[in-house]
Amino acid sequence: MEFSNKNQKNSHSYFINVMETLSWFFCTCVLFTCYNPVGELAKTRGVDYTDFVHPEFLEPYVRSIPLIPEFVFVYIAVYPMPLFFLLSLTYVYGFDMGKIRRFFTVQMFLILAAFICFYAFPVHSDLLWNEETQTHDIGGDTWLHEFNFRFVHQGISHWVCFPSMHCAHSWSIALSFWFYNLPGASVMQVLAVLTLASTIFTKPHHPPHLPAGVVLAFIGQQLLKALERRRFWELKQNYAWTRFYVSLFLPALFLVFADYLHKISGWNTDIPAMFGFESLNQVGLYGF
Repeated sequence: MEFSNKNQKNSHSYFINVMETLSWFFCTCVLFTCYNPVGELAKTRGVDYTDFVHPEFLEPYVRSIPLIPEFVFVYIAVYPMPLFFLLSLTYVYGFDMGKIRRFFTVQMFLILAAFICFYAFPVHSDLLWNEETQTHDIGGDTWLHEFNFRFVHQGISHWVCFPSMHCAHSWSIALSFWFYNLPGASVMQVLAVLTLASTIFTKPHHPPHLPAGVVLAFIGQQLLKALERRRFWELKQNYAWTRFYVSLFLPALFLVFADYLHKISGWNTDIPAMFGFESLNQVGLYGF
């Protein structure tokens, strides 16, 4: 009887841990999708730091960088990196909720830090725009060029480029793999380096955006170390029911917040559109 009760308790604890982990992951993803509305709100401020970040004398050299659409697959590969981290972490440590909470706390910190930069210092980037033809030059007529344009460029706010969130998150997650000595750390580090190339050769970013993102990642890594030293988010009790209800409530709260930002910015998010599943008649539909 005692053995049965113990198994039941372990099963219940496992369920709560899985539920809380999914809640952290979902909330982080929802927060990430707010970057386009934040960029559009920054644009309405009427200030522009583009000339400071993108010196005019360098513009011809930046635009001469070739577009290599094959790098779109590296660009996309960044998105499942948090899942890879969770799989590797739970394989080594099980559902160590302290580590999982600290990881997502850092990822949210990176997102919010980038949002502050986007809003406080608006920078504009649209490297595929051709002033002479007043159209986007997607670099070719193959399906790969079209896919690269849809996924990386079409509908993305052009005011969310500095610092590069792609570089910030890929480097931060790779550093987290290294910090916890997880399987796959070398692969993630290679992917983080390749992300630098993908953000250049798929052409959503000017070169200065990349080191700014990497610097942000290293700041996040220092935060992770500090949180780990202090054992932040280590709960002295299980608080099973509290965690259960919070895990249910927070995703709804994040969705309401994201919906509010989209409404006040006039931005629409349409994930299927960037894969070409429906017709896009205007720039302004993007989300991931």
